[in-house]
Amino acid sequence: MDIPASRFGKKTFSRGDRFLFVPYNCLIKRIFKLHYLAVLCEITGEKNSADKIIYEVKGLHKVVIKKYKNNSAYFEEIFPGINRKTENVVGSLRKKAQEFVFLINTEESEKLIYLMNFSNDFSEFSDFVTNYFILNYKDRIRIFSERDLYKKYLMLHAMLDKLIIKTQKRILREKKSIG
Repeated sequence: MDIPASRFGKKTFSRGDRFLFVPYNCLIKRIFKLHYLAVLCEITGEKNSADKIIYEVKGLHKVVIKKYKNNSAYFEEIFPGINRKTENVVGSLRKKAQEFVFLINTEESEKLIYLMNFSNDFSEFSDFVTNYFILNYKDRIRIFSERDLYKKYLMLHAMLDKLIIKTQKRILREKKSIG
């Protein structure tokens, strides 16, 4: 599939327009003509305010950009491979993420728990967890770029374990300092 680059030069978009979202660190890969990860996105709506337009965007698929030519981007969709190891990992990852959410206990915790129950698809759920809980940009890109779903699961599980331990230590320090 190719998307004309001239559409990216538009000042406004319309519902149904598609574009590629490319993380900024891919510039070097583009310069050296390496394949890199992007997300094919679609404008699903817009909200107008007095001084700006806020677009609602839906990520459709992860893609690998193969080349740019004549103001067009050529890419292939990434279809994650499911195997026996990844069939039942969503439940395990969901429990780990919920454990972390209960620990942080913020105003958004209840909403996050609610949203976590919508997906049984590992690829979709792992993207959700990565987006909401993994704050380090390099770690996020490493996870998003991993095509082996079981390796992705192991990475996310380990990172959530570290976040849980770090949060538990912070909570203990706060309790000690209070009383």
